[in-house]
Amino acid sequence: MSRIMKGVLLGMIIKVLRIIISFITVVTAIVFFIRSTIFVPTSDVYQTMILSLLILIATTFALDNIDNDRKWKNISKELSKIISSISPSQIQVFNNSGDWVDAMDAMIKSGVHTVDTASLDRETRSKSSVDRSKVWKHINACCHDSRINFRHIVRIRKNNFYNIVDRIDNGASEKNSYFGYYMLPSDFSFPTFGIIDNKYVSTRSPYHEGEIPRYLIIENQEIVTYFERYYRELWDSCEKISTVEEIELIYSQFKAQFSKKENNEITAKLERIKKKGMISDV
Repeated sequence: MSRIMKGVLLGMIIKVLRIIISFITVVTAIVFFIRSTIFVPTSDVYQTMILSLLILIATTFALDNIDNDRKWKNISKELSKIISSISPSQIQVFNNSGDWVDAMDAMIKSGVHTVDTASLDRETRSKSSVDRSKVWKHINACCHDSRINFRHIVRIRKNNFYNIVDRIDNGASEKNSYFGYYMLPSDFSFPTFGIIDNKYVSTRSPYHEGEIPRYLIIENQEIVTYFERYYRELWDSCEKISTVEEIELIYSQFKAQFSKKENNEITAKLERIKKKGMISDV
């Protein structure tokens, strides 16, 4: 029998019981009153009447309270269920990537963490060199911190290849980082986002000239679950970077566009990665 049917049946039983007891109480009170009028001295008749009335009122109130208590308990139970099913929500909004990164840095300052990021923008969003440097430092710090299990999906471009090699170099020394990539058409845009400890989502709006981007950190389990599933699809479908040979293959597409100095630095980093070794797909 369902909970609703049980509740309806219990309510009907209480109502019938209340009517029966009220009827018995009234009959008893009348009989008691008649008997008292005949056999009890006149001086006690009024006391008997008051006592009978009190019995009647008390019995009715008791039954009403039983029914009301049940109702309030059911209401309280249903409210508790509704409240517990609603994820607490908090959205922090930032007008620049510097403050956004500071908030994320604070979340992973101590303890063990998991951080999943997808950097799939068509171009660098942070136009301020200081703020842009903060974003890069944050990602590099995640790669270089053994407390953090770090996954990083990137959109391969000439402008970010040097930084990708730098991150892989940092991650190779700590054995805590995993990398994947997409080669996407230049006019195709994806949102950039990150998931921290399966509890927070950080993301940002696309950049448009003359418009202030919005940088968000969202705490809501339903939204986090949505992004987790999206990230899983991205990770499962992307190309994984697990060997130096794979990096060199990507590098060959951009090598001619780099200066001699940049090529020397990239080559040195690749040599370091070879010596350290890389971890395969998570």
